[in-house]
Amino acid sequence: SFVSLRQTGALSVTTGAKRWYSPTASTTISNIVARVDTAPVGASINITIKKNGSSAATLVIADGGTKIINSSPSITMVDDDYITVDITQIGSSTTGSDLTITFTYS
Repeated sequence: SFVSLRQTGALSVTTGAKRWYSPTASTTISNIVARVDTAPVGASINITIKKNGSSAATLVIADGGTKIINSSPSITMVDDDYITVDITQIGSSTTGSDLTITFTYS
């Protein structure tokens, strides 16, 4: 199964307020893919995936790039565990835009 979280438009540095909760009593996230429609220029896009408020994975979309894959995030979740997304850097001369992060889980 998978779920996608999206932020449309130009990205801004933000702390994830929206939560995605584990859909079952035991969930393992096996893959995370982050994509932007507009590549950042001048600096990378840095993203922190948090589980229950603590850092669980970091994604970096390189300066000029549009995609990053983390194929071994090792995030396991149980009832009431949740994921949030913090965007800590967005590019410098050109801001990345239209971010989609897809979590594959079982």
